[in-house]
Amino acid sequence: MQTYNPAINSVISSLGLRNAARHIYWLLCRPRNGVIKAKVHNRSPLFAARDVVELRTVELALRSERNWLTLLCRALRPDDLFLDVGANLGIFSVTAALCGAKVVACEPGRTALERLRRNVAINALSDKVKIVEAALSNRTGNCTFTEPSADSVIQTGHIGGGTEVHMLRGDDLGISPTVIKIDVEGHEIEVLDGLKDSLRGVRMCLVERHAGVAQADILQCLTTAGLVPEDAGDGRISALRTSLAASPTAIR
Repeated sequence: MQTYNPAINSVISSLGLRNAARHIYWLLCRPRNGVIKAKVHNRSPLFAARDVVELRTVELALRSERNWLTLLCRALRPDDLFLDVGANLGIFSVTAALCGAKVVACEPGRTALERLRRNVAINALSDKVKIVEAALSNRTGNCTFTEPSADSVIQTGHIGGGTEVHMLRGDDLGISPTVIKIDVEGHEIEVLDGLKDSLRGVRMCLVERHAGVAQADILQCLTTAGLVPEDAGDGRISALRTSLAASPTAIR
C-alpha cells in the first residue's frame, strides 16, 4: 500500500514493490471520472487525477498546504487580485478563484502547466485565472529550468539546468496584486526583488522558504515593503500590511 511516510516508502522501493503498491492504491482509491472533489474552507475545488501519480500528487499537495489554503480563503476578498508565483498544478490558484478573487498564475514547468490548465478548465475558471508561462525573477530574459521526474509524486521544479524557459520580473506583469503567494524552490529572494514595487501595495504575502535561503533575507524584503512578517512554521512566512497586522479582524 502507498504511504506518505518516507521510511516506509524507502522500504517499499528497496523491495521493488513501488509499482505494485501504486497499482493497488489506484485500484482502491481512484476517483470517479478521474476528478478529485476537495474540501477547502467551505469551497469545493476539483482537481484532475487521471492516474495514480497525479492522484497522489494532488493528495499530497492538499495535505501539506491545508493550513495555508485555509489562511488564504479567510484573507481573500471578492475584489482581490491574487498572484500565484510557482502555481504548479493550481491548488492555490483554483481555490483563490473559487473565493471570488481574480488570479494571475505564474508557472514555467511544462508538466505543471498542463495540469494547471486542466484544473482551471474543469472548475470553469478560465475567465478568472490568467496563466503566465514564465518563471518570475529579478530580471527579464531566459533561464534554464529543471522539471521533476514524470513519475515523482512531489512535483517541484527549480531554476537551473534542464530546459530553457522565459523569465520576467513580477513588477513587469503590469498588475497590482493585493495578495501574493511565492513557492519557488530556492529562488525566493530573486522573486521578491523583482516584486519590489508590487509588494508596496499588497495586503498579504505568503512565502515558502526553501533550503539555502536565509530567513533573514526574506524578512528584510518583506519589512522593507511595509509588511509585518510572521514565522508560520515549516519554512513558511506570512506577512500582513503594517496597518492590518495590528488588527485582530484583519484575517476573518
